[in-house]
Amino acid sequence: MKAVRLVALLLWAWLALCPSRAASNDQGQFLIGVAASGGVNLHDAQFGSFPGVQSCCSSFGTQWTPTVGIAGIVEHDGHGLASIPIALQLRMGITQLGGTLTRDEFIGNVIVGDSLVRGTSRHQLEATLWAVSAEPLLRFLLPTHPAFSFDVGARFDWIVVARFAQQEQLTNPAAGVYFETRNRTRNTASGSIPTAAQFGAALSAGMSYSIPLTARWTLRPELRGSLGITRLADVPWHVHRIVAGIAFLHRPESIQPTVAPPAPIVEPPPPPLAFDVETRVLGIHRRSGDTSIVELPARRIERRSMVLPVVFFAPQSAALDSAAEQQIALVARAAQRSSAPIHLAPSTAPDEPDSLRLLRFRAVVERLRAFGVRVAPSPIEAPRPAQVPLAITDELRAVWIKTSDPLVLRESFAVLTSQPSVEVVLLPEVHSSAGPVRFDLTVAQDGRQTLHTESAPAVMRFELSPAQLLAGTPTAYRWTVVAMDTAGQTQQRSGYGIVRPEFIERDTALEELDVGGTLLLGRCAFDATTFEEFDTTLAAFVRRAARAGKTVVLIGSTDAIGSDSYNRALARRRAEAALERLGLSPQAAVIEVQIGGPHERTLYQRIARRGVFVRIEER
Repeated sequence: MKAVRLVALLLWAWLALCPSRAASNDQGQFLIGVAASGGVNLHDAQFGSFPGVQSCCSSFGTQWTPTVGIAGIVEHDGHGLASIPIALQLRMGITQLGGTLTRDEFIGNVIVGDSLVRGTSRHQLEATLWAVSAEPLLRFLLPTHPAFSFDVGARFDWIVVARFAQQEQLTNPAAGVYFETRNRTRNTASGSIPTAAQFGAALSAGMSYSIPLTARWTLRPELRGSLGITRLADVPWHVHRIVAGIAFLHRPESIQPTVAPPAPIVEPPPPPLAFDVETRVLGIHRRSGDTSIVELPARRIERRSMVLPVVFFAPQSAALDSAAEQQIALVARAAQRSSAPIHLAPSTAPDEPDSLRLLRFRAVVERLRAFGVRVAPSPIEAPRPAQVPLAITDELRAVWIKTSDPLVLRESFAVLTSQPSVEVVLLPEVHSSAGPVRFDLTVAQDGRQTLHTESAPAVMRFELSPAQLLAGTPTAYRWTVVAMDTAGQTQQRSGYGIVRPEFIERDTALEELDVGGTLLLGRCAFDATTFEEFDTTLAAFVRRAARAGKTVVLIGSTDAIGSDSYNRALARRRAEAALERLGLSPQAAVIEVQIGGPHERTLYQRIARRGVFVRIEER
């Protein structure tokens, strides 16, 4: 991008010098006027969110939005290049660069009634961007048809308004809501655009046709376009424009007053310019040399899921199918955190030979050891009731996994709870008698440079971009101030610094590994209310939530085997057993029941329903 800007500026400088070198026989006159235009902006928006702004959008892509603009015109004709007449033109005006960007994204399938419906979320970003623009142009007139002209140049923008408003709205299904907000919108945000660029540039070109109205007034319809070469913010976002407009130009009478040359004034040389800068950094918590530390409060989010401790086999078989391979992989991932060996308890159905126990044990042992899991060398006896109900005979064709603690898959990450704001304050101290002093401040942060010019300020400030800090990495900055008085004397001061983030974790929240699910607190055997596995870490989190005044929902769950009334009573007894083990009062929790259904197509899905799940809600 820097190379493109440099080439564009060099090309413009070369074109601007060409008319001054060409011979011209005309005196040349000035024209002044105004132009109004309307058209479309082409947003090349290869981003989905601004730094520090929550959004689930992947990318807005390329979109068209309407635009308007108005500009004042100063033009000087009478120049020439070879045999082509040329006019120099400067436009100053207001340009609209914003627009409304939308994108529909598929977020998942949703079951509505008995139908599978595609869930669709609409991301909408309303960007309000207005710039004060300066546009130097070279206008080439056709020698055979001087009324027609083509122009080339560049537009330089000072972006004075850069705000945004965004939201995501659930468009399908019609009666759905987001689980985070419990309504049809989420990620609503507005304000100033983070890391918005203060200045921009674009290459421009156009054509026009001049219609003389009188000897001094000209009407000029025009068609123009521009190619944006700078980003609007610290994201991949460029804006190109195509507009049609009309210009009214007036040719004033030439006035050439006679001015007597002023008498030479000889002034004594001014005293030397004395200049120094004091630096302060606001928004930090402590410093160590040139490094400032800013503390960022964060919350630790741990997503977890209890793994079923069993691998099932087909009848009369010790071969591992794809479901068994997937289950062994989950067990291996969860067992990586444990240093103690796990024990395997193979079992067979009544109609199977006892020799299958050892074959099934060896099949599971080999796969687990291939994943690097420590397994006890000998099998243990699997618990087997005296009378096995016919409905669960197929559950005996398995290898059960015994561990001291439940097998749990975990993922952990930190989420910031506040936005950092770090500001560098420069206090200049100047001593000069040669009139007011002008300051040119150049700030470079992580390879991005900005320039500020101020006249005799008491304080100069610049805010650091939080993008690197939010990513957990340090950000480096360097500033340079050049002071110049009216006598042309200059002094320069510079400094640098590093800001390092430090995450301060205030608390930890537990979530289901599958987003939107409930956490399994404990698993029970068939028709049992005692727990085969119980997640003590989750239990401690539930107790803290209850003490904090949150609503604890205990969901007793069973499979679909048996009558509905029996299953509901069994599910409630399991929830009550969990309530007693947690040591909570009946008023501190809400009990719900959940019965399995036709969706339990596999043995894994069936036994996964036997237990107690928990959900934490705000009161």
